[in-house]
Amino acid sequence: VTFLRVTDVHSKLMRICDTVHKHVSMNQKILISVEDEISANFVDNLLWRLPKESFIPHIVTESPCEEFVVITTAEKNLNQAFALINLRTQASLIAKDFSTIYELNDHTASKKLELSKLRYSSYQKEGFPVSEV
Repeated sequence: VTFLRVTDVHSKLMRICDTVHKHVSMNQKILISVEDEISANFVDNLLWRLPKESFIPHIVTESPCEEFVVITTAEKNLNQAFALINLRTQASLIAKDFSTIYELNDHTASKKLELSKLRYSSYQKEGFPVSEV
């Protein structure tokens, strides 16, 4: 589990896009797990806008599919992804389904930082190797 340190909204958005782009460029499927439809729509719009030079093809779905980039509120590895970006407030319940997991170490607000610390601790208790970049 890799925690991506973010200190402002811009860096948060760029870390998400850069991480997705990295896995797509390596031909690896990635799943983005969000809490609700509002969050799914936000990430959907983000990936169509950034990076400015090109967009990242993706789909928002709750059903199994073969797409390389999936945004979902379902807690299932719908596209048999290699990597997970967990944008939920709690540690992923399906973490064991992935080779790589990304979490935000979110310093944009004290409440978000506290939730980041709780997720970090949760993964450690489950025996996952955890790091921060």
